[in-house]
Amino acid sequence: MLELIDSAVPIITILIAIVATVFVFSGIDDLLMDVFYVVWRVFRRPAFNRKHRPLTREMLLAEPQRPIAVMIPAWREDKVIRATLLRAIEKIQYDEYTIFVGVYPNDPATRAEVEGARTLYPERIRIVEVGHDGPTTKADCLNAIIADAFALEQTTGKPFEIFVLDDAEDAIPRYGFLVFNHLVPRKDFVQLPVFPEKVRWWKFTAGHYMDEFAQLHLKDMRTREWLTGVIPSAGVGAAFSRRAMLLAAEVNHGKVFSEDTLTEDYELPLQLVRMKANEAFVEPGKPVYSEHPDIAPEVTVDEEYPYIRSAFPEKLRAAVRQKTRWVLGISLQGWEHLGWRGGGAMHSYMLWRDRKVLFGNLANFAGYILVVFTLGLWITRWQITDDQTFPNVVPEGTLVWYLLIINFFIMLIQLIVRFACTLTIYGLIHAVLSIPRAVWGNFINFLATTRALLFYFRARKRHEPIPWDKTEHTPSELN
Repeated sequence: MLELIDSAVPIITILIAIVATVFVFSGIDDLLMDVFYVVWRVFRRPAFNRKHRPLTREMLLAEPQRPIAVMIPAWREDKVIRATLLRAIEKIQYDEYTIFVGVYPNDPATRAEVEGARTLYPERIRIVEVGHDGPTTKADCLNAIIADAFALEQTTGKPFEIFVLDDAEDAIPRYGFLVFNHLVPRKDFVQLPVFPEKVRWWKFTAGHYMDEFAQLHLKDMRTREWLTGVIPSAGVGAAFSRRAMLLAAEVNHGKVFSEDTLTEDYELPLQLVRMKANEAFVEPGKPVYSEHPDIAPEVTVDEEYPYIRSAFPEKLRAAVRQKTRWVLGISLQGWEHLGWRGGGAMHSYMLWRDRKVLFGNLANFAGYILVVFTLGLWITRWQITDDQTFPNVVPEGTLVWYLLIINFFIMLIQLIVRFACTLTIYGLIHAVLSIPRAVWGNFINFLATTRALLFYFRARKRHEPIPWDKTEHTPSELN
């Protein structure tokens, strides 16, 4: 038994070396993004703020309102869709908009809930029935909505100038449409920040989304916009100009969204930039304030900020399913459909960041396994020989030793960055919890990545499409 334990030590050393090398390259990549963000915040942001006035409600309300088509694809959303629609219509500070909800013939429950909301606001809600049973891809449902919007234009004679993409469970911000109206058509695509709803401290699955999106939409998205001009859509809180819709239809054979991908919202902005479209990310933390405090006094502090509040899964299985779809669409199908071309070196670098999860998520989990396995060897040897000496799997002074030291400091910096981002949006308690939640999040990402790889290669082997494996939402997630 002792010989078996001792023989495992050099194997563990080799595996640690491999994982540590992956960690170093991935970690340096993340540190580089942090450096870029600091450069932007110290040098570029002050210069921008000196040239532009802060947005006020008075300024936005004074602008002529462009007609907006709100696109909400809905498959088995009967538990949440009515509340979402009613909440949005009662809160949105805008007049010229129509909400198009895409439903399927074999989903009568969702249609009934939309019909219930439509009886209250028939001028605001329009039901679009997809021409075949679901689930298809989300893009298929969106394309049906867009076709109906164009058909409605022929009847009313009033073309839609802005197309807004939202989900059946999201809380649309009060002033979001005013911001879109201000930026479009100067910008062909605009993305609002997305922050998950705040959850109880013990809900680690939903909580890890808070940490990830705080970091992504406080830091990474702004940096990407500065470096490349490309804003990957979050799938909600996203606005496209009419020109963007027509450009997309040209490259996608008459359909705006590509129907052979699970993350059509991610691919479209990348395609648009290649066609010289302009994109913008709305900086979080910038309220649309009023110069007159007596205007809309019922508005809460949170509603002053134009960002999307979104519900994310609280159950492990639902989170894995959702992230499987993201890995499939962004990393695998995005690689297949978009390749690495266009936009220059920085564009390719951002594509690399989107796709490195394919091995990064696996390496994270492998690191945990190696730690547990090494501890197991130590405890086993201790029980057999009473020797408490820890296995010398990484001799001091070796290359692997220094790699681990570098990894430790990189990990420390990454945790500090995540702590700071979560602190900014969600407060101290959740900032502290972001540290242990990082481990749980890595476990979820590992399961999602392995599941995505399995689905992708199985579908390619069988020459089958990958269906829309949508996230199930419950009313409790929206409270």
